[in-house]
Amino acid sequence: MRQELHAQAFDEVIRQVAIDCVERGRYLVWRLVDMIVSIAQLLLRVRDQSKMTIAAYQTLYNSSVIFAIKKQVQADQGKAERERTIEELQKKKKILQNKAYYTLHRNSSDLCNFN
Repeated sequence: MRQELHAQAFDEVIRQVAIDCVERGRYLVWRLVDMIVSIAQLLLRVRDQSKMTIAAYQTLYNSSVIFAIKKQVQADQGKAERERTIEELQKKKKILQNKAYYTLHRNSSDLCNFN
């Protein structure tokens, strides 16, 4: 609505100037057309810049998703390996505890037999 009122006001100013002086009216029309072309060019630049920005953000997003997936896969692979290591260490711990128990038990029974 507001744009239409501005357009009508410009048209009326141009019409009145053209009535008083044809050359000035033509000049105003030419300047108005030149301004519209300049605005259109600026809008095209803004549109292109926006497209480039969006494309850059999409590339960044895709790269970060790929990176996150790779890290998750690495973490999952390392997890299985760590679980195997834990199981092996728990087995060794159990064996050592048994050895310590039998060693202690044997030493205490040797002391009892000594008396």
